[in-house]
Amino acid sequence: MSTPRSLKIFEVSGGNFVYFSIKAKVYPRIAKNFKGYVVDCSPIGIKLQSKVPHKLISLSLGLDGIPTTGSNNKSFWPILGRIDQFPFEKPFVIGMFHGKSKPSDTNFLTYLADEIVVLEKTGFQVDNEQLSFRISKILADAPARSFLKGVRTHNSYAACERCTQEADEQTKIIQLKTAVEEHSKENKSIDPKIQAELKRIASNPDLLFKYLRGRKLNVTRALDTIVKYAEVKFISYPQYFPNQVPDYVRFAIENKLVNLLSKKDELGRTYIYVDTTKYDDSVLTIEEVGNVARYLVETLMNSPEFLDNGIVMLEDSSGVKFKYGKQAPTCGEFYSNFWKAFPVRVKGLIHFNAPIYGKALFLIAKPFIKSRAIEKVYISSGFTELHKRVSLDILPQFLGGKLPNEVAFVPIEQLLTMAFGR
Repeated sequence: MSTPRSLKIFEVSGGNFVYFSIKAKVYPRIAKNFKGYVVDCSPIGIKLQSKVPHKLISLSLGLDGIPTTGSNNKSFWPILGRIDQFPFEKPFVIGMFHGKSKPSDTNFLTYLADEIVVLEKTGFQVDNEQLSFRISKILADAPARSFLKGVRTHNSYAACERCTQEADEQTKIIQLKTAVEEHSKENKSIDPKIQAELKRIASNPDLLFKYLRGRKLNVTRALDTIVKYAEVKFISYPQYFPNQVPDYVRFAIENKLVNLLSKKDELGRTYIYVDTTKYDDSVLTIEEVGNVARYLVETLMNSPEFLDNGIVMLEDSSGVKFKYGKQAPTCGEFYSNFWKAFPVRVKGLIHFNAPIYGKALFLIAKPFIKSRAIEKVYISSGFTELHKRVSLDILPQFLGGKLPNEVAFVPIEQLLTMAFGR
């Protein structure tokens, strides 16, 4: 079978890379079946053929990551090729990257790029006929494409691949300010407190831009979020917006009921950690636990990166008791309302160490949670979902991660400053 007994492995881009070469894969295929050559009549094929002196051999490349397992971030990144003029040939592997995460940079593609430069000059020669060579296209999904091009991901702020000028922030702020003011005028029956809150927000350009940035500069969505915030603050849950920070916030932070992981993941997401084993229902309610997180989130909103990349909620559910089931409907409604009231991108709610009845409690709360939020809820009885969706590099050792427990979380003093010193 001529299976190679050894391979040259390069250590590059934070992992290992094997390169099989384009020529070694393409030449045998076209030499063996040159009579099966079919002219590529696609627009790109016609355009490329018009720019080369000989009959064209063009290659479509594909590149994307493939996870090796659900328990860690190790992945393969194969470089695949397919000859456009031989449509019945199957794709083949040109190179293969493997690492503990996605490649740290695009240096592993240097071997591919160097060979392409050579082949575009020399081409191929089959049966005494000279053939020109070109790359016709690179096939990749949006995240892989942004990685290859070195641009921001498709859902980031100012993420257009083609625009050279960012959106005019001041224009957007003025548009949102006008929209908020017009909303107040058109809805004169709105509660006076909400009217005053909308006026306060409209007069604060920095605050307006936070809502814009968190809603990807979409004025309509930013307006909806602002209005929802005012309704939550003065109509739905005014008890959670007192003039002074409640004592239960200090209790939750000092007893490590609510915390922040000290490191962000590779996508820049912030992780809020709730340890239900530290929960005491004689001191605070489940909704008040969520409100503690809200105090931290409002401070984190001062960071543009936080607004761009979002948060993930982690909950060690081993302290959840069946008696909390009666709070599930109101709790679900509470979280759903708060979800819509802040310009924060919640990327996931991961419940691990959930008791047997944990999923039953979730089903009770489910009708009161917005559908988009439900899609991001993950529940497991052990660490399965946690390790599947969160890098071990940012988790503490007691959760199966690699960070020493004492450095895995933001210091309590810093959290208290965030909550009380805003």
